[in-house]
Amino acid sequence: MRKHIQSETDTRIVDRGAKVVIVGNEADAAMVDSILTEMLTAVRRGHNPTMADISHALQEARGGSVSDLGAILAQAPAVLRRDVGVKPRTAGQREYLEAIDTHDVTLAIGPAGTGKTYLAMAAAISALLNKRVNRLILTRPAVEAGESLGFLPGGLEEKVNPYLRPLYDALYSMVDLDRVRRLIEREAIEVAPLAFMRGERWTTRLPSWMRLRTPRRTRC
Repeated sequence: MRKHIQSETDTRIVDRGAKVVIVGNEADAAMVDSILTEMLTAVRRGHNPTMADISHALQEARGGSVSDLGAILAQAPAVLRRDVGVKPRTAGQREYLEAIDTHDVTLAIGPAGTGKTYLAMAAAISALLNKRVNRLILTRPAVEAGESLGFLPGGLEEKVNPYLRPLYDALYSMVDLDRVRRLIEREAIEVAPLAFMRGERWTTRLPSWMRLRTPRRTRC
């Protein structure tokens, strides 16, 4: 990790036992100091920082501040199971997960790659494994508004699988393949494109936890 930080900044990190010396220009040295401070906070709270954490910390530091990053990495939200292996990396992601935990409907707006689908999947899987819900219906638009699938080869499943791939990828990264297959066979997990949900019998019998309330806006 030290070599990675040094390669990404104009600094040199010298370990002197109980003390660490950062050599470099003032701006980069201050940035590295804040990153190491936050990583130390995470370690003291029981989190073992990874290379991904360091890369994210460098990205956040270049964009502004890494304040509270150590606390965010160390404290998993209540909505997530520990064995799912997912944690928020930004204050926005933590707020997003807290909104999912405390609201029936959560709307998230943000650019690609900010964790909207992945974190929502982690929260859904955690709720299913914790028996907070009996069934998951994972849905995603298969086509843009006004378009159609056209004459794609294969049956319905083959036609829509490419559009639903992000859901499957997130699901398989959190739960082992055999367990996912068992849950799908028991219909505890159903993946359906949004356009084909109309008319399904379960759409007319929504449980109380799915009733629409005032949504809370948050950003990742």
